[in-house]
Amino acid sequence: MLGQNDAATYFWIHAMGLIGAIPVFFE
Repeated sequence: MLGQNDAATYFWIHAMGLIGAIPVFFE
């Protein structure tokens, strides 16, 4: 998941975290 889109992934993890979607990434 971490690679050329590392920055994008990092952004989405934090952006989605704002709406409580973090559990989805770690499920």
